[in-house]
Amino acid sequence: MTGTDEDIRNREALVSHFKNVEFVVHGAGKVKKGIPNQEIYYSINVLGTRNVIELCLENGAKLIHLGSVVAGGPFAAEIPYAIS
Repeated sequence: MTGTDEDIRNREALVSHFKNVEFVVHGAGKVKKGIPNQEIYYSINVLGTRNVIELCLENGAKLIHLGSVVAGGPFAAEIPYAIS
């Protein structure tokens, strides 16, 4: 198993990591820490994860996604699913 510390928002930097792999374990994300910045949460947790998903689909890799409602950012508690 290998890993990378690439920024998942940088799709081009990720491309080579998805070649000839069977599974991708994705646990990257931004969680609440310090002053909230919704743009950063969105760019990492939504757009970055979209890059990972698209690259898995393009390369035939199965995705194992590890996540938490905390990754939704400081306003995640306002989302009905987070309350339940």
